[in-house]
Amino acid sequence: MHSVSLDMRGRLLGFTSVPRQFDDSPAEPTAPPWAKLFEAADLPMASFSPVTPQWAPRDYADTRAAWEGTLPERPDIPVRVEAAAYRGRAVSFILAGPWTVPTRMQAFQRPLSDRIAYAILVTLAIVILTGAILLARHNVLVGRADRRGAVRVALFIVVTELTAWVLGYHHVADVRVELFSFSAIAADAVFLGVMLWIVYAALEPYARRFWPDMLLGWSRLLAGRVRDPRVGRDVLLGLVFGLIWFGLDIGRRLLPGFLGYAASVPRLGNDTTTLLSAAETFSSWAKIVVQELQMAFGVVLLFVVLRLITRRAPVAIAAGMLIVFYWWSSLQMTPVWWTELAYEITVIVLFTFVTIRFGLLAAAVARIVLGLCETIPFTLHVSHWSATPSNWTIAAIIALAVFGFYASRAGQPLFGNLEL
Repeated sequence: MHSVSLDMRGRLLGFTSVPRQFDDSPAEPTAPPWAKLFEAADLPMASFSPVTPQWAPRDYADTRAAWEGTLPERPDIPVRVEAAAYRGRAVSFILAGPWTVPTRMQAFQRPLSDRIAYAILVTLAIVILTGAILLARHNVLVGRADRRGAVRVALFIVVTELTAWVLGYHHVADVRVELFSFSAIAADAVFLGVMLWIVYAALEPYARRFWPDMLLGWSRLLAGRVRDPRVGRDVLLGLVFGLIWFGLDIGRRLLPGFLGYAASVPRLGNDTTTLLSAAETFSSWAKIVVQELQMAFGVVLLFVVLRLITRRAPVAIAAGMLIVFYWWSSLQMTPVWWTELAYEITVIVLFTFVTIRFGLLAAAVARIVLGLCETIPFTLHVSHWSATPSNWTIAAIIALAVFGFYASRAGQPLFGNLEL
């Protein structure tokens, strides 16, 4: 019933408090705590001039007030403070700048280009999934589908989704509420599992025929050969390429500022729910794994379908890269379009190279590592209160690197055969 928004320095940006729905207590004349709100926002109230309120609070209030002034550290930026109270208790605080717009009064309308792109991507997804269903049916009928591998992929997705629910959902003592929640997440998990079963049964025979090396590491992992050298090699390569990808992502976000342009939209480390506990961090990991596996499987399925249509590998790969570029690109999110274009082209070429040259497992690990690095808020201050998700994620990446290095050596000594 209370919402508080703070900036990175702990200063108040917004506050909402829902008053009691039924209140028969006598109203007492109490002065609202405007000064405390200004103090929490680290704003000098004496420097602000009272004005007529314009921004309505989200919930009921019987007193409103507003002030105008400037930010202490940026005198060139005018800001407006709007506050409201109910029976002397603050129920709303709004810090509005020149960038603030009344979003509740404006219907969100996507640009025409976004709507066209969305329609094209939905159409492509429907066509590719329809093709996957037909290919999976054909492979099952002729006995070429890897049913055991497809079942293991589906079970992994279901278990991972349910693990995310167990760790990340706010559980309550009401059995009925828990059953409703479990039914919803179980339906979603089973649906994703079935879809991945279909996709894997559709792509596995053809990917093995078109690119024999693509599924080798993945197949050995599904067969339970976790310490197989090929599995270790693919995991280690995927980890390296994922970190390179993340480094490129950081560079493309910092480059506009170095070139004198406005900073790009900050989107790294945006999963702030992981700051609540280690369980939330593990839940976020599970969600990222499921999401990135779908992405990797979708790209491989796209290459397979295009290869069947075009009958030529170079043409299929080139067409697939164009579609993936259209799928992943976000040119509108940067003030310098050419830096974003260079980044998108580089990472798509890199991801395609990893997928075709080193296989599905390496590509999936690269996507998962990138997803972790982009989502988890990192910090090098390991003892800070916000360092829990960062510490756990860095430890997991290091552990993954150690495993990949250990497995890839196939039991050979760490430093080789040293002859004295």
